[in-house]
Amino acid sequence: MKRTTTPALPAQAVFSRTDIAGAPLRVGQPVVVVCSDDDDSADERFHGCRGEVAGLLYDDPARQFPSNPLVLVAVAALGEEWFFLSELYDEAARRQAERAADGASA
Repeated sequence: MKRTTTPALPAQAVFSRTDIAGAPLRVGQPVVVVCSDDDDSADERFHGCRGEVAGLLYDDPARQFPSNPLVLVAVAALGEEWFFLSELYDEAARRQAERAADGASA
């Protein structure tokens, strides 16, 4: 029987520019920023831009770790900005789903 371990919960805020086990995104993963109309804190210059995950922040680890980080996204010519998961579109998952759908219809 294979044993799985749950990552230890950190006692304080965690910022990482490397992958964290159990996180929904990987550092370097391509994403598209989709700012919500009702979020006044989002920088609209980033809306619709492609970028890469540059880091993960868990400022309240008891509630966020490891599945709900704030995500630092790097966008060429604009720099880096923080986003919630709900403001990001996962390009890799979309491409994988399209390939699977194309294979199923063949």
